[in-house]
Amino acid sequence: MKPKLAWLALIPVAGFLGGGYLSEHVRPLVAGLPFLLLWNGVCVLATSGALTLIYHCDPDNRGDDA
Repeated sequence: MKPKLAWLALIPVAGFLGGGYLSEHVRPLVAGLPFLLLWNGVCVLATSGALTLIYHCDPDNRGDDA
């Protein structure tokens, strides 16, 4: 795996860590959900997207799957 791709996985982690700070300064409800709950859900989806992108861009995962 290229180190440049591995750094992509840290973006959602930073989002999880920053969510508590942001929830102190943002309106408490967004679309009827508490902000921190919505923020953590978005971070979970971002983590899945980042790991999928890393997997597909990694040259070690290309080739025959036999």
